[in-house]
Amino acid sequence: MELFVREIHTNLDADNMNKDHIYDKIVPCNPHGTTGSQQDGGSKGGRSFSRWAAVCLGLLCILLLGLIVWMTIRHTAEKEELLARLPEDRNHSVNRKYDLQNNATDLDNRMKKLKKLFRFTYPQTWNESRQNCQERGGDLVVIRYKWEHMLLNEKGMNGWLGLTDQGHDGTWRWVDGSPLTLQFWRKGEPAIRNGRGDCVVLHTKKQIPERTWSYYDCSARHYAVCEEK
Repeated sequence: MELFVREIHTNLDADNMNKDHIYDKIVPCNPHGTTGSQQDGGSKGGRSFSRWAAVCLGLLCILLLGLIVWMTIRHTAEKEELLARLPEDRNHSVNRKYDLQNNATDLDNRMKKLKKLFRFTYPQTWNESRQNCQERGGDLVVIRYKWEHMLLNEKGMNGWLGLTDQGHDGTWRWVDGSPLTLQFWRKGEPAIRNGRGDCVVLHTKKQIPERTWSYYDCSARHYAVCEEK
């Protein structure tokens, strides 16, 4: 009986040893097919990628913020510059408008003046020329503005002007009684001639339009420039 019991224990011990060898050969199941060290490496790689992504995102945000600040500063500067130039541009526009209006007015006046002018192309004394002008409803031309003088010179309308110092030697007056203000004398003229009355002739010169007046004895004969009233 005792021998039978010993055999049973011996068989049980052998079975237990076989079971231990079987368990030793069992490998823990890993559903992802990686070992523990590989899992740790993957976790570290994921955290490293997340850090780089966060750093890049932060840099991008800084760049965008800097761009927004720069655009805001530039827009503000351009706005201030435009506001500063606004009065200047307004004044320039107003001046330009006045210039255009003045040019249009001058052109209109030139056309009106030109329509009133006519010229005798046969020589006469100053008094004869004036009488003929008056018979045609006008008088010898009076120059009140520089552009009128330039117009006569441009159109080549040389001849007696309505300017004389008869009766007042050295005191020049236009035929309408107005005093001489604008003057376009030739160099060295006029000069007082001791009581002799003189009258003025326009000799047109496109090269030197500012020096085209000469005075002569009123009894001399020249063409004449008349202006309708």
